[in-house]
Amino acid sequence: MAELTMSAADLDRLAEPIAERVWELLADRVGKPAAAAGPVVVDREALAGMLGVSTATIDRRTRAGLIPSIGDGNTRRFIVTDVLDAMKRQALREVATVKPPRVADATSTQPNNEAAGAASCRT
Repeated sequence: MAELTMSAADLDRLAEPIAERVWELLADRVGKPAAAAGPVVVDREALAGMLGVSTATIDRRTRAGLIPSIGDGNTRRFIVTDVLDAMKRQALREVATVKPPRVADATSTQPNNEAAGAASCRT
């Protein structure tokens, strides 16, 4: 497998296009409401279905503050555009914090793990 090396500048240039594409894919999956219709508000089951995740994932992300919601107690509702915007911001943060891979030093004295593993499996 070829090794990919990216600089921090490369990651910065890719962050916005990646986040935009994630948002487009999510918006296509969820559906784009008509602007005049007002915000689309759904319950956690509907949101989970739209995003292709479990209701437990929705609950965890809501408690962690990653997904905005409205309501009190067990009655939680989600404004779809707010959720998509929050997910887009989260994707941007995650892409921005990815560190470029470390390039292995050709003169490294580290043992080859594959060779060591193969030798230890022999009988």
